Amino acid sequence: MKNRLISVIMIFVMVFALIPATAFAKTYGGEFNSNTKDPNGNPYTCVWIFDEASKTLYIEGVGVLPEFSTGNFPWETYRLKIENVVIEEGITTIGKRGFASHAFLKKISIPNSVTGIQMRAFEYCRSLETITIPGTVSNIQDQAFLECTALKKVVFEDGIDSLGCYMFGNCKALEDVYVYGMNTQISRMRSNTDDGVWFRGCNFDILTAHCYEGSDAQDYFENDIYTITNWSNDKVTGAEKQQSHAWKENSMKAGGYTLNVEYIAE
Repeated sequence: MKNRLISVIMIFVMVFALIPATAFAKTYGGEFNSNTKDPNGNPYTCVWIFDEASKTLYIEGVGVLPEFSTGNFPWETYRLKIENVVIEEGITTIGKRGFASHAFLKKISIPNSVTGIQMRAFEYCRSLETITIPGTVSNIQDQAFLECTALKKVVFEDGIDSLGCYMFGNCKALEDVYVYGMNTQISRMRSNTDDGVWFRGCNFDILTAHCYEGSDAQDYFENDIYTITNWSNDKVTGAEKQQSHAWKENSMKAGGYTLNVEYIAE
């Protein structure tokens, strides 16, 4: 009897070992309100779906995603399981800290309906390695990729109007940043008590900025990043205005750093 019981147990172990793990995967989901109201004055309802098998979070809905923070994401229970995010057509703005601290997020799909990305949208996404921002996005606010320490390549497509300050703070693995717009304006503002230079805390031994010759981005990469200070108070010129804190020297000059710039072929 004992030997028979052991045999049965062994059979079950062997059978379960042959079943793919995805056979037990589940799909989870829920709803939340966007920050955009319908014609009747009611907020549009958004839907989130997490597919455990593909480790993908899908976001569907209309309008502006609300501001989130660690601990209050509608999908918080699954946040550290998410490796892919797919935003469906209809969403127009990724809200402040929209996907912040998604530590294992590797890939984000942004639809053409998105026209804005707010502050710190992807900060602390420390597994994200590459991302392309479509030209339908008109503006990206400050510190969008702060502390994305695995980030290697970022592409800003032609059509983007403005990009905020301190975009890649402490992105130490960053190798290539492409700005394809001739007139894409990069903010010359400060970042809190420090300068707002895009690449503060990056590794300049491996980093190259790519842009068109004669573009606003070229002017920023070759000139402004060496002059912006913690008193800079004008997004267009970087002109200084005295602040309540003491003046600090530009971080690029203070560190003796030089940014490698390559022009994109016409």
